[in-house]
Amino acid sequence: MSLQFEPLYSKVLVLPTDGQRVVDGVMIPDSAQEDCKSGVVVSTGNGYVHPETGAVRPLSVKRGDAVLFGPYAGIPIIVGGQEYLLMEELEIGGRVKNGTATETKNTTE
Repeated sequence: MSLQFEPLYSKVLVLPTDGQRVVDGVMIPDSAQEDCKSGVVVSTGNGYVHPETGAVRPLSVKRGDAVLFGPYAGIPIIVGGQEYLLMEELEIGGRVKNGTATETKNTTE
């Protein structure tokens, strides 16, 4: 069964993940749980349309990317009984690449 929703332009459809673990092993500390949310990109629009030239710039995220975003990003929608977040790509703070992220220590102390 295919997804019955297609984002337009610079919109991204994200399936929120629950719990602390993010895809590929990146952990969100307890202290940041309220400030940072995670999810997986399910679908994207075609890209940003330049208002003067009409040129389309592709989005930086693609289907399957694990992403991090703020607690108020996106609007919740339900498609086929599943809850998703529909957001602008600009609301996404970053993505986890290739599972290479590891825990880092603060070296400024």
